[in-house]
Amino acid sequence: MKKLILISFLFTIFLQNSEAQFINNMTDSRRRNMFGRELFIYRMYNMADSTDFSKSRVDFYFGVLNDILTFYKKDKGYEARYEISAIVYDDKEAIAERSVAGRINVQDYDETNLRSDPSRHSFSISLDPGDYKVLVKITDSESGEAIEKEEQLNLKDFSDKKLHIGDPVFTDSINCSSTKPVYRPNLANSFNDINSDFAVYVEMYPPQNSAKMKTDFIVHNSEGEKLFLSPKEYTLDNDSQIIRECINLRDYLSQPGEYYLNINAQAGKHKESIRRAFHVFWGNLEMRDNNLTIAIEQLALVGNKKTIDSMRNAAEKQKKVLFDRFWERRDPTPETRTNELKLEFYRRVDFSNKNFTEISSRRPGWRTDRGRIYIKYGPPSDVSRHDMEMNMPATEVWNYDRLDRKYIFVDHERNGVFRLVKVE
Repeated sequence: MKKLILISFLFTIFLQNSEAQFINNMTDSRRRNMFGRELFIYRMYNMADSTDFSKSRVDFYFGVLNDILTFYKKDKGYEARYEISAIVYDDKEAIAERSVAGRINVQDYDETNLRSDPSRHSFSISLDPGDYKVLVKITDSESGEAIEKEEQLNLKDFSDKKLHIGDPVFTDSINCSSTKPVYRPNLANSFNDINSDFAVYVEMYPPQNSAKMKTDFIVHNSEGEKLFLSPKEYTLDNDSQIIRECINLRDYLSQPGEYYLNINAQAGKHKESIRRAFHVFWGNLEMRDNNLTIAIEQLALVGNKKTIDSMRNAAEKQKKVLFDRFWERRDPTPETRTNELKLEFYRRVDFSNKNFTEISSRRPGWRTDRGRIYIKYGPPSDVSRHDMEMNMPATEVWNYDRLDRKYIFVDHERNGVFRLVKVE
């Protein structure tokens, strides 16, 4: 698999000192996770088979990024070929299999390294309700290398006379005007693209002979605060076997973080609820003025002082211009909509907020000592943890092999507030 030499080269030119170190470390991190979900991503959704409710359907969606594949030179451009398959097992016996062949053609060598705009594939399998195992696999046709993962598959029984809700599908694009909506799933359940439709699609299956159904679509943040409620009421008839609903999320969520979608449905005496987590990253989301101020302070963790001060001191309208220009100049793939560097940076901010936020001091994770080091240098090679004892505070030691450096954090106050006390 190819190394991201282009990214390192470009950002070594554009960034200075600490910024250049940040880029190189990010590149190293991606190499170590070459076969992670960033390069071959997939998601499975369980819904009713619309033609036979005694069957339970699983929809497979896949995304394949160029950099995972082996390209060979052609007379004009480059080509890569691969096959994606899913094999379903009942105990140890294979009972169903689907596969799809893929082919990618690009004109320039640099395009073979792209880590954005994945090639997408999908197929469905309908089975009796029950518990299965599924082996998901992608095989590179040129190298013969394969990536595979085994998953548990629990298919609901939609054929009984109860109320059911299918798996919600978070989507980046959706057309709800047709009888059966057409959508493109967001395979990571993470919204980071300003061009995303930022929506969710869900199918609900009311029990027969029900006259009405009520449904609440509720979004909570990670603190449990209710952000919006979208109640719906449906009049049912004998043909109302499937209720298809598209819910807009974009108009209600401008802050980054972790959120939860709760769907509560009721038809007569029958009730059903389902809950799913999703994320919003700073990445490419449109920002309010107060959020832009925070974003500039976050950039101070990796940007040089002169650049950041120019943003801080600029007029309000000019701040957004300088902020956008900062990332535009550091986009390793300007020919695509995604700025991988910017996305990785805000993923680290999001990770820090989720893992290092200090409740007692009300300090968000990105402002903490651990968050600052994580955002600047990425995940450490290993972490040694020593829990709090009678006469000893809790300690964490982060070791970075590539930096030949250790960061030692101590919770002196024994309240979950870790401070950086030593660098070796």
